[in-house]
Amino acid sequence: MVAEKCRCPSRTHGHEPGKCTNLVSEPGLMCKSCYDKEKAGLDRTAAITGDEAALNMVLDDFLRAIHDKDALGVLAALSEDAVAFDLAPPLQLGPEIMHDLRRLEEWFATWKGPIVTEPLDRKIECDGAVAYAHSLQCMTGTKIEGENVDLWFRATACFRKGDRGWLITHMHNSVPFAMDGTQKALLNLKPNHV
Repeated sequence: MVAEKCRCPSRTHGHEPGKCTNLVSEPGLMCKSCYDKEKAGLDRTAAITGDEAALNMVLDDFLRAIHDKDALGVLAALSEDAVAFDLAPPLQLGPEIMHDLRRLEEWFATWKGPIVTEPLDRKIECDGAVAYAHSLQCMTGTKIEGENVDLWFRATACFRKGDRGWLITHMHNSVPFAMDGTQKALLNLKPNHV
């Protein structure tokens, strides 16, 4: 029997659209070859979507821990070998600094109230057991001396999936600097669409 309303893509496997003779019943109106390809794609999408949701949760929990000045919550998101290239010196923060609870608590103590960090246009890519995310982020809050912080910066995080789920292995936060010879950090930039 020839299908009159086949949903298969045109000529991808040797038949005219609407002229398939090898239909499967579910989801119907599609030949087996196209159905198998579509199902494999949907299964992969479901796995990626689940991983993306988990990665979003790791990042959201990490930002919530910063907001609440919860040093243990921040450390919970990090792999044992986590490394960062951050806004403040040194040039690279190795695992020993990344897991230094005292150092993190000292930084939290320089803020009055919560530290709000909100991502804009977060993008996540994952493939198997590795992933990365990037966004622009706005950090706001008030320092102990009374300085109001309203800073946009670029943020990238890399992840590895292991026995404890997704963990951050690397973070890179940065702001552009003036290319006019002053080498001044440009702390007043804002995204075009904000």
